[in-house]
Amino acid sequence: MRAIDHINLIKLDSVYESVNSYYIILELFSGGNLRDYIWQNGLLNERKAANLIKNVLKGVSYLHNQNIMHRDIKPENILFRTSAISDETQVAIADLGLATFNSEQKYIFPRCGTPGYVAPEIAAVNNSNEHYELKCDLYSVGVTLFYVLTGRLPYPGKKDLMKENRECTLEFTKAENYCNFSEEGFFFFFFSSKIFFASKRLDFKINLPIREKNRCQGSIESQFFLQFK
Repeated sequence: MRAIDHINLIKLDSVYESVNSYYIILELFSGGNLRDYIWQNGLLNERKAANLIKNVLKGVSYLHNQNIMHRDIKPENILFRTSAISDETQVAIADLGLATFNSEQKYIFPRCGTPGYVAPEIAAVNNSNEHYELKCDLYSVGVTLFYVLTGRLPYPGKKDLMKENRECTLEFTKAENYCNFSEEGFFFFFFSSKIFFASKRLDFKINLPIREKNRCQGSIESQFFLQFK
């Protein structure tokens, strides 16, 4: 964490060691987290959601450029320095406890993350030799977008949550789930959840900015965010 320096990522201030313990001093965030904000203030409209998720993607893009996967992006791990959540300097991704370099031969915790938000290819891991790609974080970002616009997760709820998550069983048929989505917002969610599902995804033959090699940058340049510039 000492090497990480980006406005949309939590900063490590210092580390102290005693005989029995380590003390990690992190940047102070007095504005709370995204989940609590939604509970207290209600759902975000698309403009606010787009601004928020764009800043989250900037933080993810920085990590990916360092070859780091976060692996636990969710509303509880998106923090605000103050109550001004629309200010891009006030939003940051926290809790890098499950982060790892993509190039590691064996991940310390190959199957990890939070049910409902974890990428299906991570949830489906069977042994420590299996690998997945940086883009696993984008699935989590897509589910987070769905949550801040609807207040729920994008699964039918007919089976065990982890099973639906692992199988990427998403509910695209209920109109009420998408009443707060523009066409651009729906397609951003669809492609973040489906195309970036690495182990079983279909090979869609379409030319979108979101398909660029730097997938986070491509996501940031998608029409969903450009419409609110």
